[in-house]
Amino acid sequence: MQIWRHGDRTPALNFSLNPDDIASWAEGPDGELTKLGILQQFRLGEYLRNRYQNFLPSHYSSNLIYVRSTDYNRTIMSALANLAGLFQPSAEEQWNENLPWQPIPVHSVPKNMDYVLNMEADCPLAKKAQDNIWQSAEVLAIMKENQQFIDFLKNKTGLEFLTLNDMVRVFDPINCAKIHSNQHVIPDWVTEEVFEKIHTLFNISTTFWMSTPEVKKFRGKMENFEKEIAAQNARSQAIGSGIGSGRVQANLQFLPHSLQRPFSNAQTPPQSKTFNSTSAVNQYYHQSSSSTAAVIEAAPSRYTDVLNRTGVADAAKFTSQVLPQDVNLVKSRRSDFKPTSTATLATTFNSSKSKAKKPARNLRTAGGAVWEDLSLNEWDPDDFRLFCGDLGNEVSDELLSKAFRKYPSFLKAKVIRDKRSNKTKGYGFVSFKDPQDFIRALREMDGKYVGNRPIKLRKSSWKDRNLDAVRKKCKEKQKLGLRIPVANSAEFEMNFHWVPICLIIILMLNNICSGSVGQQSNGELRLLQVIWRHGDRTPAMNFPLNPDQVWSEGIGELTKLGISQQYQLGRFLRHRYENFLPKNYSSHEIFIRSTDVNRTLMSALANLAALFEPTSDDMWNKNLSWQPIPVHTVPRDLDNVLNLEAKCPAAEKLQMEVWHSDEAMSIVKTNEALFELLRLNTGLPMNTLEEISTVYDPLHCAHKHVKKIHEDKHSLPNWVTDEIYEDITRLFNISTTFWCSSEKVKTFRGSYLVVDIIERMKRKASYVDENLKFYAYSAHDETLIGFLEHMRVYNATMVPTYASMILIELLELRGKYFVQIYFKNGNNSVMPLELKFCPHPCSLKKFEKNFKNITPLDWFSACGFPSVETTDWKTKYVQLPYDGAES
Repeated sequence: MQIWRHGDRTPALNFSLNPDDIASWAEGPDGELTKLGILQQFRLGEYLRNRYQNFLPSHYSSNLIYVRSTDYNRTIMSALANLAGLFQPSAEEQWNENLPWQPIPVHSVPKNMDYVLNMEADCPLAKKAQDNIWQSAEVLAIMKENQQFIDFLKNKTGLEFLTLNDMVRVFDPINCAKIHSNQHVIPDWVTEEVFEKIHTLFNISTTFWMSTPEVKKFRGKMENFEKEIAAQNARSQAIGSGIGSGRVQANLQFLPHSLQRPFSNAQTPPQSKTFNSTSAVNQYYHQSSSSTAAVIEAAPSRYTDVLNRTGVADAAKFTSQVLPQDVNLVKSRRSDFKPTSTATLATTFNSSKSKAKKPARNLRTAGGAVWEDLSLNEWDPDDFRLFCGDLGNEVSDELLSKAFRKYPSFLKAKVIRDKRSNKTKGYGFVSFKDPQDFIRALREMDGKYVGNRPIKLRKSSWKDRNLDAVRKKCKEKQKLGLRIPVANSAEFEMNFHWVPICLIIILMLNNICSGSVGQQSNGELRLLQVIWRHGDRTPAMNFPLNPDQVWSEGIGELTKLGISQQYQLGRFLRHRYENFLPKNYSSHEIFIRSTDVNRTLMSALANLAALFEPTSDDMWNKNLSWQPIPVHTVPRDLDNVLNLEAKCPAAEKLQMEVWHSDEAMSIVKTNEALFELLRLNTGLPMNTLEEISTVYDPLHCAHKHVKKIHEDKHSLPNWVTDEIYEDITRLFNISTTFWCSSEKVKTFRGSYLVVDIIERMKRKASYVDENLKFYAYSAHDETLIGFLEHMRVYNATMVPTYASMILIELLELRGKYFVQIYFKNGNNSVMPLELKFCPHPCSLKKFEKNFKNITPLDWFSACGFPSVETTDWKTKYVQLPYDGAES
């Protein structure tokens, strides 16, 4: 078992007076992996290969290798880079002579669900226990002994509040800048002596992160880790025994993890904690040697570099970089919160007797136009504001406020609503007076349920609107019958009035509103969403009497042909959208989501290898034209968006009713002779149309490889003639039309994917996700079929072959948004889908209206999980210590 820390990354934190602009980091400011970090992990993979050459298999095998990461870009990318060095393809595995790389799946769990690896997963009891540590006498004594230096740091950084726990906020950006000093600025007050002191204080702080039994009860429990390993191994064994393949059932012996918190028992360092620039550093910090790595080969982020056999870590074994998951929270232009003093209160009281000053006007500018935004008057100009996304229509101002009132300096919460329909636009804002509450809220509430959905949080930045935003507002006014206001006009319904500047600006604004600025006749592509099926694979199921049982790749695994198919699909996407997609991967513009299955993860990686081939700026290895790009997953039975077989008793019951319906059973009766033949030769009951998949799947895989790949030694049973194979294929194609044909079944299957896609388009049209350009789903044939069934276009001639794809384009034309959907079945040409409910061009509003209320509000209750079973089910997959209350 291996546990490693990710490679070098950009700053995840900053302080307001830092001269090094955190936005200047090319990879992104939110702790993204750098080229150096990629290379570090690749070298670490090579080291592991050399160290364990006689133990590890020479090539990747899904039976023996399982890789798990936290759901952070830098940890997923680190795992991918490490595996590229650890499992360099042999001649037998080579699928592309120009690219010595192979995709290896890295599994992850969403942050708010990950109670195995994410040591900051939402847990109030753990949070309380950790807060108690920072208020302990021992920590306060350290602060007191070093108060003079801490005051110095407050003055230089602009951080009004600076505790031992906050030392990471100073250390992180400075340390990153020092590593990349040729491109980034280190504050001139940071001498080597000062940095050494900062580093030492930070190292001391890490010994308190998990220093009490109360915290360790919730964080870093090895039992959770072991349960996940056992569950994965049990699933592998169950699949293997079911297929009777004779494959080797090995324990999962190699589980590299990229951690955000340690499996360690941190202990407070002994005695002296004052600053002696030499002795302190010698005592608390040095680079760990290879001999100290008893269990962990590479350090987990932010935490101990070593876990020794007694489970005790000390500050003397910490690595030189801190890698927390926090973001750059407070811009340098905004002042930190300052407690109200008696003098301040007196000044305020006295000033109230004098004549009130006219409030400052909140102006915006764009396209040469200037206007006053009265909506900004509702907010304290010196507050710290969070943007809250993914809000459901049930979320009110009061409900949003209730979720954040636990933070002492909470000021206000507001849900943004449409002025005509009063329906939520899907987002809102929350403000705080204290930046520490702002930071805590972002850390603790991101991904937590408010209403019926988990919310997404990020720092709110009030930037000048761009031309598109101006145009959109003008269009809304015109629809309301409002004229474009001239100089000195009164306030109008949109809460805007124009600041008088000159007639030229007003004329320019009229041009913007008329759509004459930068418009294309066929609309401009704003967002591309893609659903693709994985590439060619081995059989995922088999029948007992099939003589062809053994596939070297394993059960349901991607083949070399499948890797190549997805690589070609990535090239196709690059060619088709060359003028839209960025040439370089950017975490702000690109997001990839996959089911938690090896073949879909590997397909996504192969696709991205072609779609985002590294340019000269991205090259980190001159001998390997590849870069790691993160693919995010959700555990199978929690994934009601992409996995149409996610555990749901209600859906399973409805589906069973479909298979036993008169229509389905009449097909079986009509083809009784074929079904009787199958009963005799497969060893299956063959009583329903559903079972045809179990026969078709292994025959189709063998047929494809017999015909296409001569070196493969697979064959069809003697009784499968060409005519019988065609009949089985025909029946399978028909059976797919029953997978999601029932309106009741569609409530559970495919509906969440449709809603997910629509919500993302709405956010893009509302300028919420302005940067996002490409969102891809890597999934299965049933996923594509479920979506096509919801579009009411699917039939038996459209069965998605390997590497098939659905393209959903969001276009803007003169301020209005339209949806275009295309289907590419395997190697066939792209075909537009004609939607009967929404003729081309289909407006986003009409498209959305057609799918209102298609999903149950509560998946768990709608699926029919009893309360006890729901608890057990959640605990099984998220390893949450259950205290009797729903999270």
